[in-house]
Amino acid sequence: MKSKKIGVHITTFTFVVYIQKTNKQTRFYVLLWGDGGVRTVRKIISFGGDVVKFAGDALLCVWPPDPTLFNDLEKQKKDLEQLTLLATKCALDIQIEYGVMKLAGAKITENSKKKNGMEELELKVKLGIGVGKCSLLIVGGNLGRCEYLVCGDALMQAFRCEADCLPKQVVVSKQAQEILGDLCQWKSIPTSEVGNVLVTWADSVRREHFDRLNVTPQLANKMKGYIPSAIRPHLDMPSTLWTGELREVTVLFISLPFDAKRLIDLDKDYNTNILSTVQKNIHVLQDVIYKYQGSLNKFLVDDKGSTVMAVFGLPPVAHNNDPTRAVLAALELQRRFTRLTKHSTAALGLASGIVFSGLIGGTTGSRREYTVLGNQVNLAARLMSLAKKNSVRLGG
Repeated sequence: MKSKKIGVHITTFTFVVYIQKTNKQTRFYVLLWGDGGVRTVRKIISFGGDVVKFAGDALLCVWPPDPTLFNDLEKQKKDLEQLTLLATKCALDIQIEYGVMKLAGAKITENSKKKNGMEELELKVKLGIGVGKCSLLIVGGNLGRCEYLVCGDALMQAFRCEADCLPKQVVVSKQAQEILGDLCQWKSIPTSEVGNVLVTWADSVRREHFDRLNVTPQLANKMKGYIPSAIRPHLDMPSTLWTGELREVTVLFISLPFDAKRLIDLDKDYNTNILSTVQKNIHVLQDVIYKYQGSLNKFLVDDKGSTVMAVFGLPPVAHNNDPTRAVLAALELQRRFTRLTKHSTAALGLASGIVFSGLIGGTTGSRREYTVLGNQVNLAARLMSLAKKNSVRLGG
């Protein structure tokens, strides 16, 4: 297992879109990722941020520090203030430009709003910002396939801010407010249990020009380990041909059987035991999921714990019996986790149905990710959360 501890501050925010009324999933995805979503990714990159994960209807972003300032505490402090202000200004700009996105012409529900005789779908954005230390982990390795994970206090702050946030708002943590001071205007949130505050205005900030990374053939070859098999054959194709599609798949959500808080606190207590535990669990996951020819799609650590999403039915290994394969994989994972941890706390949720599969994010030269989206994805996640410890829960 490879791991890298980032002993410096990172600013993050989450981007969450709420659907008020819809029974037309495909129209929702076209709007979110085909227009406003693409421009949002560009906006984040233009402010020096990096989208590290597309988590369903959320974006997880970081503003990494200048690595040349490790030995200069005074410059580190100034750099952190600049990064925090960049993230805050970016979040406010996103709210102004894309905080409410509307799609006319979709038949939604009988009670949906109508404009000029047409149905109208409204999407709203919430943003939360945290600042602090994080760790980047690189795990796995089976069949040359790796997974990466960002975890730490800054992300937990951002998740708690999002929980305190209402649509069309930007909320920052108490730690971020202390750094920014009078560079922003604030409003208190009486209901916040951790001192999060609402930001209504941020001072202007100078955006640096960021050069694109020079990708050598050797680096490109190493990066293929992080790319799902479903899109590897298309890497050399024009981006216009990377179209999304609706597919019938089985989604498996797994809550991993270890204490995620130990990962979150890795910057405070660098414990190699937890790193070894994560690697062993991911090794088991890859071994079992690939045995039944499924795909690992997401590995996240958030305020709900450590979660992995696997999908059966994605190209190039789709089968008529993918639901059966998914159930067999879930049962074998249950047994294998018990061998790793005598009192395993793993919980698994399964659901089958039609989902959107394809690339979301930016355009050529920007940040993109292959994923699946839809009601069955949400259902599998809910079934996992309802499953008892060391058990599998099945849905439709």
